Amino acid sequence: MKNNLLKNWNTVRIIRLILAIAIGVAAVVDKEYWLLAFSTLFLIQALLGNSCCCGGGSCELPDNSTKNS
Repeated sequence: MKNNLLKNWNTVRIIRLILAIAIGVAAVVDKEYWLLAFSTLFLIQALLGNSCCCGGGSCELPDNSTKNS
C-alpha cells in the first residue's frame, strides 16, 4: 500500500489530486457539502492510482478461447 502511494505518480494522478483539493476547498467555502463526495472520489482515485474507467488496461479479460485445428 505504501509503495502504491509513493510510486508511479503520473500527470493524471496529479491532476486528480489537484482537482480533489480544489473541489473540496470550493465545497467548504460555498457550504455545498454534497460536493465533498466528488472531492473524496477524486482523492481516492489519486491516492490509490486507479480510476473508474479501464484506461490503464486493468479491465482486460484473458483470452480463454481455444483454437481448433
